[in-house]
Amino acid sequence: MTKRLSEEVTGDAMPDKLDQIKSQFDVSDLRPGQERALCAAVEGRNVFGVMPTGGGKSLCYQGPAALDYREKGATLVVTPLIALMRDQVKSMMALGIPAIEFHSQVSQTTRGLALHGMREHEQALVYTSPEQLARGLFLDGTEGVDFARLVVDEAHCISMWGRDFRPDYLRIKEFADRRGIDQIMAFTATAAADVRKDIVSSLGLGDHEFVEISPFRENLSYSVEKISGFNGKMLRLARIVPRVQGGPVLVYCAKRRNCEKAQESFAKTMPWKKSEFYHAGLNGGERQDIEERFLSDEIDVLFTTNAFGMGVDKPNIRAVVHFDVPGNVGNYVQETGRAGRDGEAASCVLLYDEKDLKTQRNFNERKLLSGGFVWAVYERLKEIAAREQDGWQEFIMEYLCYGAMGNVPVWMKGNGGQRSQRGSVNSALHLLVGMGAIELYGDKVRFLDDLSEKGVVEGVVANIADIRGGVSETLLGRMVEYAETRGGGQEKLIELLEMVAA
Repeated sequence: MTKRLSEEVTGDAMPDKLDQIKSQFDVSDLRPGQERALCAAVEGRNVFGVMPTGGGKSLCYQGPAALDYREKGATLVVTPLIALMRDQVKSMMALGIPAIEFHSQVSQTTRGLALHGMREHEQALVYTSPEQLARGLFLDGTEGVDFARLVVDEAHCISMWGRDFRPDYLRIKEFADRRGIDQIMAFTATAAADVRKDIVSSLGLGDHEFVEISPFRENLSYSVEKISGFNGKMLRLARIVPRVQGGPVLVYCAKRRNCEKAQESFAKTMPWKKSEFYHAGLNGGERQDIEERFLSDEIDVLFTTNAFGMGVDKPNIRAVVHFDVPGNVGNYVQETGRAGRDGEAASCVLLYDEKDLKTQRNFNERKLLSGGFVWAVYERLKEIAAREQDGWQEFIMEYLCYGAMGNVPVWMKGNGGQRSQRGSVNSALHLLVGMGAIELYGDKVRFLDDLSEKGVVEGVVANIADIRGGVSETLLGRMVEYAETRGGGQEKLIELLEMVAA
């Protein structure tokens, strides 16, 4: 059962502990919802918070972690991006709160120190990825370690990525159970009802404290402008940007190519404005350099895909412009919510061309697997397993995706880049799990039922494709409704979010 309490806790609940947290974090007043979440966390209850960007989600788990780590052990924080881990660890260390990262890019020595610190109750916060929870060093090294609680930050990733290229998101609860972690907290900025149900179910939150704060803020203005073609959008952008004062402009594009093309065109038109493009195709060093320059106000206009923004703590973004139509209202609300976090006026503009809908439909189609592909993954697994006497084998994703010699196998041809291939294989694996054909355990796989007919697999996949395709089209339809009615402001977005939730 989900609990919904009044906006603030009534009475004088645990004032001493709250005062300790406020003093430690140099906070004079708690924001809406924070007190409820903090009280529940300190009392050891499960918490699910849907709180907007800039709403103070981090304090809701960092505060209790700093308060009780010597007694109860570290708070384990599962987060999707290494950049987020680094930012959080830096901010905690600056406050004198012991925190550490545990991921593939830190040294073996650092990981060893982290495990020692956890075991000795010397770490308040340990930031890691869902993949680490299922891997040998962390999985084996945390045997017998006490954890005060497990926190899933950016919890919408469970629904967004769990069934695609990051399936370990669906196994977080398994790790919590194996380590005897009783308290789980989850936080996200926006989540429709179906995503919330997915999060609650996957994490096994059960009877939990639910804290919901509206993602909409009075300082944000929303508008839609119907404009035809790339050149028309660039002309409009050239009129929007000069009017923006006091901070940068974030321009969201649907595709990498659009980012590069729009930034190149903008730089020629307005060379006195410092602009850059950002997307997942850049290497890590390039992305980090752009992030740092954007945060330090060295970039006036940043053209980006949805690869940028998650966890970015920049208060003075004065405008968010969507150059292309997003795939759904939830994404749009989350991305526009990065504007005006300082409370000052900011604008959110959608440049709408109905021809752009083709891009989103192509994205949705590419997410769907074919029965033949799933069957090929299954046969490949059987080939590998046949080499092991006991029927188990080390499941090597790189082998499945790229072949024993590092080349893309014939059956993978035409399935996009490496990340796309990994996502497709992960989706196929979890579909096979759902069919009862295999069981995943750590980095191993066990066969439960022999699928002798390709037609059975194709039938199941076709049915799932129909369902997923229908859902994607419905979500996109809500976004189109908002665009076609020329917006309608926050009220219309709230209405559409509720329709998606239903």
